[in-house]
Amino acid sequence: MSVIPKRDSISIPTNEPIIEGDNLVSNLWMSFFRSVYNRLAPIGIESSFPIPNNNLVATDIPGLRFDKRFTSAATVEFLCQRVTSSVELIEYGEFRASYNPDSEDWNIHFPDINSPENSGIDFTITSAGQIKYTSADIAGTTVISTLHYKVRKMAGKNSLYSSMGVV
Repeated sequence: MSVIPKRDSISIPTNEPIIEGDNLVSNLWMSFFRSVYNRLAPIGIESSFPIPNNNLVATDIPGLRFDKRFTSAATVEFLCQRVTSSVELIEYGEFRASYNPDSEDWNIHFPDINSPENSGIDFTITSAGQIKYTSADIAGTTVISTLHYKVRKMAGKNSLYSSMGVV
């Protein structure tokens, strides 16, 4: 078993073959690809979710749940587009979720509550880390009603309350 060297550089190993004699990606290239991934992964991957009109009961946003064992804090950047034949509501913003190990609860914070944009969507978080939403009733026939979001997570774990055991 060969050891994959740690790469602190993002230099492309162009002078090295990508495939080794055993038809596998070389250790140097594998290290390069991991290095690129580790730099790009925190940017987040955009996801989208359809938002039904007039949803008055807090409903889970699929895939938007934080596990306290691996995530201490997260920033969610979002774009909510709700366009009907009568009104156009577009909101771009972000909120932050953080886990408090003493109370074993999640908090949600909106840094710019005075934003002039308002799509009629409200976000909450459960003690299990699940983001939920409600949507206001808007007039007209729906043309677009979608929430787009990207998540950036921070582990920041401590062995006192994390199964990761990182100090």
